[in-house]
Amino acid sequence: MYQADIINDDKPLLKIKDNQLMVYSSPFSGKEAKNHNSVYPLGLIIFIEQGLTNKFKTLKTDEAINLILKNMFRPDKKTLWDTATEVMGKLIKENKIILYQAQNHDNAGVSLKEYIDNIGRK
Repeated sequence: MYQADIINDDKPLLKIKDNQLMVYSSPFSGKEAKNHNSVYPLGLIIFIEQGLTNKFKTLKTDEAINLILKNMFRPDKKTLWDTATEVMGKLIKENKIILYQAQNHDNAGVSLKEYIDNIGRK
């Protein structure tokens, strides 16, 4: 559907640079070991879970925080937590996180592509 570079197939890094959220590759890969040493402006984080229908959901603040905390590397130093909290706050404030409840069906990928394409037109 898309010809896109995979920045990182596990947990890419997020950083605020010049007041913009940026996504960076990291040396940590998932089981596919896909990494591309690059940096891009962050468009959107889409959490995916199985659903009965294909539905996109805007998350409440507490829901977004819970999903972020479940899916991030947890810092072991207070200064790193401060940075992580700043990034998390910007993600939530700018509505950069959604949940996609997807059917276990081929049309789930088509629906996701249409959603992403539609966001790109805004």
